[in-house]
Amino acid sequence: MSLAQDRDKENLQISEETFEIIRHIAELFRVDLTTSQLAICVEILHREMPRKIKKHSGELEKEEEKLRSAIDDIHRRIKQVPEMKDKVNESLSAIQGLIDKNKLSIGSKISGPLRSKVINIYTNAKEACAAEENFLRALLTDIDNVRKVQYEIRRSTQVGRGELMQLIAHHARTAPLWIGPIDTHPPPLVGGISAPETMDLKVGSEVAAFIDGIWILAEVVTILPNGKYEVKDVDDELTKKHLIKRKKLIPLPHWRADPLRDSHALFPLNAIVLALYPQTTCFYKGVVEHVPEVSSDDYLVAFEDASFSQGYSPPLPVPQRYVINHVLPKQYSKTKRRQ
Repeated sequence: MSLAQDRDKENLQISEETFEIIRHIAELFRVDLTTSQLAICVEILHREMPRKIKKHSGELEKEEEKLRSAIDDIHRRIKQVPEMKDKVNESLSAIQGLIDKNKLSIGSKISGPLRSKVINIYTNAKEACAAEENFLRALLTDIDNVRKVQYEIRRSTQVGRGELMQLIAHHARTAPLWIGPIDTHPPPLVGGISAPETMDLKVGSEVAAFIDGIWILAEVVTILPNGKYEVKDVDDELTKKHLIKRKKLIPLPHWRADPLRDSHALFPLNAIVLALYPQTTCFYKGVVEHVPEVSSDDYLVAFEDASFSQGYSPPLPVPQRYVINHVLPKQYSKTKRRQ
């Protein structure tokens, strides 16, 4: 096979490594390649390059630069947290000092200058606490935005399905924890609280999509004017897209529920759910065998599986993000009823 001609390599501008790969393939199949055939092979190799090589694109480099800048800004702002905490503690100490000095208690009647002083001190303390809360919530929001960008960058550069599965699981377990105001109910998409079917989805949102008779982990890529959505399987490197109605999409939880604060936002024991089977991107029917006890815990889910004598698999860990309401699409339900 005459592939080692220097002019061929120079004209096609391919690396020695690529050239050797093609040569070995040609030898394996015992075929001779002409210069034009070599060019076709090079084009195919470049088109099918693993995603890891794509990370050097200009667009991705810009994203990484923005990411580094955002992380630096977060580090700078984190250093301000102790200072804000000190201000809160000082204002609370002032309140306690005033109470001790004037021997105040709940129900005490206060008037005159003392009343004005108490109101002023309490107002300052309330403002300090509110400023600290707003600062921390904004900081946590920015941290979550960085987490999402890192996830997208890593997902676009991952090589190998095993690494992708690990990334998906890590992304779920590091989802933000819902910490709402006191005496408020968690909103939809906290833990097991589902969103209404009328809720619009955003581009980039991860969903469970009912495609070809199975629920898969997918990403919304386009929102069409007719109310349909274009989604792609997160595990499909060919980026094949599917056109699907909203009723066949289930948005995934945005936040983890804290069992110590919002246990009512979690699925109860023995609840029938759809859960992402470990090391796959498919959701299957299962039963909750164990509910998270702390915010870092996973559910334990027994999946419906006829290969086991009891009809269910042994309990397997599934992060909160990938445990959702069990839903049967309407057309599927009608088909079952006719039978």
